[in-house]
Amino acid sequence: MLKHFWTATVLAFAAVNLSLTAFELGSTTHFPQGMGEPQENMQVFHQGGMRSLRDDVTWGYFEQKKGVYTPERTWLGPALAQGNRPLLIFCNYNTLYSRGYPLTPEHRSAYAKAAAALASHYKGRVPYYQIWNEWDGGCGMGGHFPGEKDPNAYVALLAATYPEIKKANPDAVVISNSMTSLKFLEETFQAGVLKHCDGYAFHLYLFGHAGSGKYAENYYKIIKGVTEMARKYNNGKPKDLYLTETGWPSHSESGGAPESVVADSVARTLLLIRTIPEVKGLWWYEFQDEGHEPKPQGDNFGIVTADLTPKESYYVMRSIAPVVRDGVFLRRLKTGDQDLIALLFRMPDGQSVIAAWTPKENLRKQIILARNNAPREPLHLQIAGFEKIRRNWGFRQWSNAGNKQRDRKAEVNPDEFAFSVTTRPVLLYGRLEEATIAKVNPIPRPVFGGGGTTAGRGKLARIAPMGELGRWISFGGNRNYFRIGAMPAIRDAKDLDAKFRAAIVGDQLRVEVEVADDKHVQKYTPSEMWNGDNVQLAFASFRDGTIPVCGSEYSLGLTPKGPVVFRQSSEFGLDDEPTGAVLQAERTATTTRYELNLPLRELGITRVAPGSPIGFSIAVNENDDGNRKGFLSWGGGIGLYKNPQEYNWLLIPGGVTLPEQSPAKAQKPAATNKETKNAPADLGFSGSGKKNWRFEATKPATGNLTLLPGEGPDKKGAGLLKLFYPNRKGVAGIVRGIPGGAKAEYITLTFCNNSFQRITFRVIDSSGQTLQWAAPVTCSDQWQTVRFAFNDGHNRCKWGGANDGKVHGKVQIVCLYFEAAYLPEKCNSGEVQIGTISIL
Repeated sequence: MLKHFWTATVLAFAAVNLSLTAFELGSTTHFPQGMGEPQENMQVFHQGGMRSLRDDVTWGYFEQKKGVYTPERTWLGPALAQGNRPLLIFCNYNTLYSRGYPLTPEHRSAYAKAAAALASHYKGRVPYYQIWNEWDGGCGMGGHFPGEKDPNAYVALLAATYPEIKKANPDAVVISNSMTSLKFLEETFQAGVLKHCDGYAFHLYLFGHAGSGKYAENYYKIIKGVTEMARKYNNGKPKDLYLTETGWPSHSESGGAPESVVADSVARTLLLIRTIPEVKGLWWYEFQDEGHEPKPQGDNFGIVTADLTPKESYYVMRSIAPVVRDGVFLRRLKTGDQDLIALLFRMPDGQSVIAAWTPKENLRKQIILARNNAPREPLHLQIAGFEKIRRNWGFRQWSNAGNKQRDRKAEVNPDEFAFSVTTRPVLLYGRLEEATIAKVNPIPRPVFGGGGTTAGRGKLARIAPMGELGRWISFGGNRNYFRIGAMPAIRDAKDLDAKFRAAIVGDQLRVEVEVADDKHVQKYTPSEMWNGDNVQLAFASFRDGTIPVCGSEYSLGLTPKGPVVFRQSSEFGLDDEPTGAVLQAERTATTTRYELNLPLRELGITRVAPGSPIGFSIAVNENDDGNRKGFLSWGGGIGLYKNPQEYNWLLIPGGVTLPEQSPAKAQKPAATNKETKNAPADLGFSGSGKKNWRFEATKPATGNLTLLPGEGPDKKGAGLLKLFYPNRKGVAGIVRGIPGGAKAEYITLTFCNNSFQRITFRVIDSSGQTLQWAAPVTCSDQWQTVRFAFNDGHNRCKWGGANDGKVHGKVQIVCLYFEAAYLPEKCNSGEVQIGTISIL
């Protein structure tokens, strides 16, 4: 029996009708954060057609003394009185046990007992309980804590909590943590999360994506894939999915959209998601704006303003809510037009509804329905967000869509009905199950303005042409300095000064930064290096002509253990993948020099026309006395807050085209800054044996090196390097001494690879100097080419011998190392097939 003590007086609420609907429609209210007035908010909420608020119950507030619970939430009263079916999120740490995630058996048990007490108290009144929120995203706990992206840690908590809740309240619907990335979602599936819940949650926002990728049709496609992935890990059976957050803000910065576009997104998202049977509910984020400022996202996410004035999206929500909540999806209608979506629903009163729209902004679609055996009864037509109008069967085609022809003598066809749709869904009510779409006519539609925002005018710096050094750009001085709090300003250039330059080197963007600073403090973890002396770089691509809501940001630090580069964010969703960026850094007297070599592909750059810009900002942080004092900045949107709208620009004068990664082009060397007529020297893998190559590994990898005939890009042979990883990560490679050496300008490798994320070349020249290069590689069964130039005017990692970064004499030893920072689940080995290795 569950034992607990209550410290609050139990208030009397009307019992909730817990006969759950086929689909739950709701929104996030944020009452515990002090937003709104619950009584008035819930009145407007209910009129908007929503029947389920979603809000937090924090563990630390609920259990302020061990084993003593304070369950009652007065803000729930107005909702429960209206028959609302709330979804409560039980989340956040409790300092009685730890500051962070509950990772020990004791802490998990305490959380499970508290969650069960909550579900027991609201038995018969609150149906839905979500176990934690965004475990892979910090849960808003004000920092990053151990276990954050650990799927096994979360599943252990859920496994302890689920039976306790079901024992206390068998009718409770227990929903798993809302994951924010597909990668972490699948990892939790692999760890067994679906065994310990009634349904799972997922959070997906697309408003910062490019082109059509930000619209409802792509959202539907991704969610459909999520449900299919769940079947895979659930023995082929469906599992209920609860979309407990999605939304689109109407803020004025990058990623925002006009309120009419947001309203379109509300309607199209809800209608499409309603066609997926596994999805049992969607909670729009959020109900009410958090303020009145035009720029912040939070102040513009709501479907009503901060003072409860409805936005266009509110009226759209209200008009489609009965269809989404209570309708039964029957089928998609055949349209014969890939740019037209038409869905058929049946309502509880026997009426049916056709919901139709086109995602194309520059077209209308005229739909002509054929009645067939449908009753000749009045129809009602409604544009989402507007009032219904009454219409009758019958269509007189006196004007032909798409041309200037007119037929003023045309007769009425009593068995047809015509209406036009745009990006806003149109709802047609009637007895329409026997009706079909007879014809679709495209009609040109003028579009004024656009739905995105472009960056404002900023400073521009030119990237040096291929292989050359660019000019330094200085940005020191108090004019470019931002103080943190009451910290003092810069005293002089010795206190803090900075300059940078950039160049394209092969398929890499090189950024060099030189910082003059009388003190250097860097003692922080990679993700927190910005608190010390470090450099932050941020990039943004144009993509569809707009600046994204999130740029790609890198943090550079010279730590006591050496140079460290950390990717803070990725414009292209690579946050969970290892970066291929390579940093060199050194400090001499009071000057710290950073050199970052960053793969262009990691910035989404494969082809750039001459004169094209890249959004770019740089911040140089200063920490003199153990606290972040301030920072120098070239460009905005990085040091104080994140906003690609405020970046400056890097201009690529000569353009960039990276070589295609294909078997046909893998053997063709890319252009270098030096011309040569020498033939490449084959180092001996293509059909000619290993030729003195030997296997070398660093722990924990072990492996072997063999020769496979007929598999290389030249169909003559390939080396197979097979590596075993007992701990699922490591570095291993091959080494070859070259008797007599080889005169070298660059080295080229063709290969295909199933599990490695980075390759490192290392050569030793006749002076005894070691030079080293590194680059990210793609896990693919397609042949790839990696090539490095030896003497391109820039220092590589170097040590010993001449120690000047240039090859002297001939290359004596060549080493290739393959690195796996992680391997796929249930995989403990990896393979690299090597086609050709050559020096020119």
